[in-house]
Amino acid sequence: MCAGTDTAAGGFTATFTATATRGSTCTAIDPREERLPASREAKCAEPRADRGIIEVRLGLLPDLGGCSRLPAIVGLGNAKELIMTGKPIDGHEAHRIGFANRIAPAEELEACTQGLADELLAGAPRAVGLAKRVMDVAAKPALSETLARELEAQEVLAASEDFVEGAAAFLEQRPPEFAGR
Repeated sequence: MCAGTDTAAGGFTATFTATATRGSTCTAIDPREERLPASREAKCAEPRADRGIIEVRLGLLPDLGGCSRLPAIVGLGNAKELIMTGKPIDGHEAHRIGFANRIAPAEELEACTQGLADELLAGAPRAVGLAKRVMDVAAKPALSETLARELEAQEVLAASEDFVEGAAAFLEQRPPEFAGR
């Protein structure tokens, strides 16, 4: 069975972990969630879930695998557009580009996620786990290298004037005035 429901301040996110041995997770993308969770294996999106990857609007880049994993999920062109523009997308667009596996209305989101997780659990645990590992390596052959590059880039950006400006603009709820420094 899937287990776990996380409730965060300002929104609801249902996260179900299939099993520790499989490492597969399912996420319900709720309209009140602030970010797109790129690291989840299977996602159900609420049609009104209007969220984006906003780090560039703060003078940063998505780290923790955001730049490394997203191209394998939605394709390089879509990943570049989402990351480099910070443009929000709704649940329908997330489904169209392959970011969400299924769409469900808010009242059915948890059931959708549970159903998807149950389908993952119906397979032989070792077969599902090894299939996941093989596909992950095939889709992200240089993941450790790109994760290291993300960290290096984030350190540079976090020390930049643009990040200071982006963070200040965000807190003051105004458009940032980036200088490229």
